[in-house]
Amino acid sequence: MSNRLISAFTLLIVTIFLAASALAQAKPAAQDTGFTSNVEFGGTTNSAGQVYEFDSSVGYTFTQHFGMDLGVPFYFANASSSTSGSTSDSGVGNPSLDLRWKYLHPGVNVASVVTGSAPLGDSKLGLSTGRATFDWTNRFDRSFSQVTPFLEAGFSNTTSDSRLFMRPYTTLGLNTHFRGGAEVDVWKSLSIGGAGYDILLSATRQFSAA
Repeated sequence: MSNRLISAFTLLIVTIFLAASALAQAKPAAQDTGFTSNVEFGGTTNSAGQVYEFDSSVGYTFTQHFGMDLGVPFYFANASSSTSGSTSDSGVGNPSLDLRWKYLHPGVNVASVVTGSAPLGDSKLGLSTGRATFDWTNRFDRSFSQVTPFLEAGFSNTTSDSRLFMRPYTTLGLNTHFRGGAEVDVWKSLSIGGAGYDILLSATRQFSAA
């Protein structure tokens, strides 16, 4: 692991513990508990083709701070006819289990999610690395009227998809990742936002899905 990656991970750990200590005396807002379910569909398209993901999950919120979710993704990969050596495939990806923790505070909201996945997807199709993967992502945000700036930082052995970008490949290799930006509430449940990101990699293997 490079010195740059170690320094970034150390900074991440220190930031998390300082934020947790600062919020320790605050009283959190109330939150419903019980079973949850979620279904999402998204994708990315470019000159190489299209990759779409249908992701369904069920979970349980134990307390106002802690919960867990179990999810199974299904991928659709359509390669462009101009992309040499690529094929169009679909299949089930790696099922995952995540443990989530959050703390709401007038000063800053803190959330942390640890996700682990089992290597059950087809690695020949690029739907899995063939190895178990993990991701630990932390988010800090604060709302100012309708604007919510945020910062995310995490540590992982794969590069995870986001709602803004569906990667046409999976990877295996330790990395530290950062994302920052802002979201603006436009009307009721409608919001817009933008973000930038950076990924600090160690040695990484790539498995193409298209």
